[in-house]
Order: sequence, then structure tokens, then C-alpha cells
Amino acid sequence: MATESAQPARGINDSTSSCLIITELVLRVCVGFFTLISLCIIGSAPDFDLEAAFNYLLAAAVLSFLYSGAQIVFVGIHVGKCWTILRANACYIYFTISADLVCCLLLISGTAAAFGKTTDDDPSVYDKLKGLATGSAVLALIAFIVMIPLMVLSGRRVCRPRLS
Repeated sequence: MATESAQPARGINDSTSSCLIITELVLRVCVGFFTLISLCIIGSAPDFDLEAAFNYLLAAAVLSFLYSGAQIVFVGIHVGKCWTILRANACYIYFTISADLVCCLLLISGTAAAFGKTTDDDPSVYDKLKGLATGSAVLALIAFIVMIPLMVLSGRRVCRPRLS
């Protein structure tokens, strides 16, 4: 009788866990999309490489996009019920929360640097470049905002009590 009452609780936990995994996958796809568009915009700007702030935003967008792409593959494999042991590995869990934090910090600092340069009244940066850099910085800021719940989900995996 006790095993019958324990079974539905595990089923509820499994459905909650799968819902969180799907949520993580959707958020990671959104981060990848926003960083890709940000990367395309700043990369297509003429003479973007003359300003260090725009180079920094480009580097932050590239690294965040590559990390998001790798995580999309890992989470997608987990959704497909392959390699579920990988996501339970402590090294993977700590790497994920550390990399999420690094990507968040890169995105927000790249956004701040680009916004600081576009609001500067420097005549060396002309208007078209300022417009493209502002658009790219806005998309990187949106990607940062989407990464915040991902950090919470990663932190949840670290702080979750282990059941044997």
C-alpha cells in the first residue's frame, strides 16, 4: 500500500522535472536566437572594429551564442532521454552554473560598454554605427534578461537535496 501512494508523488516530480527541462530548452533557444541576431547586427556594422566597446560586445555575443548552442545540444539530448546521467553529474552541474554566470556577466558588461559608447557625443562614431550598435546592445540586454531564469534553474540543480 505504501508503494502505491509513493508512486504518484514520483510521477508528479517527474512531470515537474520534465517541464523544467523543456523550459530550460526554450530559454536557451531564446538566448541563442537573441545573441545570434545581436552578433549579426554588430558584425554587419561598417567600421565596428575601430571601437573597443563594440569589439567587446561582439566577443560577448559570440561566446554566449556558442555556449548556448552547446547547451541546447545537451538539453535536447536529455529531452530525448539519451545521456540523462550527464546532467546528473556534479561536474556538469557546477560547470553549467559557472558558465551561465560568466555568460550573464559578459552580456551585461558588453551591453554596458556599447551603450556607453553610443551615448557618448564622440564625433568619431557616426550615426549609422551608433544605431546598429544600439540595436545589437538591446538584443544582448534581452539575452541577458532571458539568462537570469536559466541561472536560477542552474542554481536549483546545485541547491537541490540529493536523494539516494
